[in-house]
Amino acid sequence: MKPAKINYPVNNFGADPDMASTLNSIAIGEKTTGHKLVMGTADSKAKWHIVAKDTLYDTQPKIDAEMTDSNRHMVAAENRLGTTFVQLKEDPITDSTGVVSQYTHPESKDKKIKMNYSVPNFGEDQEMLDQEKNLADTEKAMGHVFTPKESDPAKPYTVPNFGEDDDIKDAKLSISAAEGLHGPWTPKMDLETK
Repeated sequence: MKPAKINYPVNNFGADPDMASTLNSIAIGEKTTGHKLVMGTADSKAKWHIVAKDTLYDTQPKIDAEMTDSNRHMVAAENRLGTTFVQLKEDPITDSTGVVSQYTHPESKDKKIKMNYSVPNFGEDQEMLDQEKNLADTEKAMGHVFTPKESDPAKPYTVPNFGEDDDIKDAKLSISAAEGLHGPWTPKMDLETK
């Protein structure tokens, strides 16, 4: 088998117009600002170094405690019931009595779904225990007992007004500055930029 043709001549049509235009723009910018653009040198790499890339992040963190608890409870329930909780088929649609009244499960033969089965009790949920501890710690730290009250339907809840959001203020300032340069905004401007 012959090797692929190598060292053949390639036509040179000059610099790519986009590259030539970019280099021209850089030269004009350097002349206008009196500053030479320097890239790729050791100094420029040190100056523009991205510090965040120096930190090696943990891409495989330890599983959250709640996930560990959930997995442990699921495995215990599966072992006790002798089944797995991986659902491979759709649940049949039933009426309020549990009778399959509509789309029956392919293997059901119109039988009722198993009801009144025992559900294992693994004790109070760890998340609820954590919430109760957090509430107790906060009440102790603040010297105040949190007592929730039913809201009065005659007095609807009103959201307190804390004034204008800082982001909204910034946006208004930016719009004002832009309008100062270009005149007031009109919907036609959006169409012109598309």
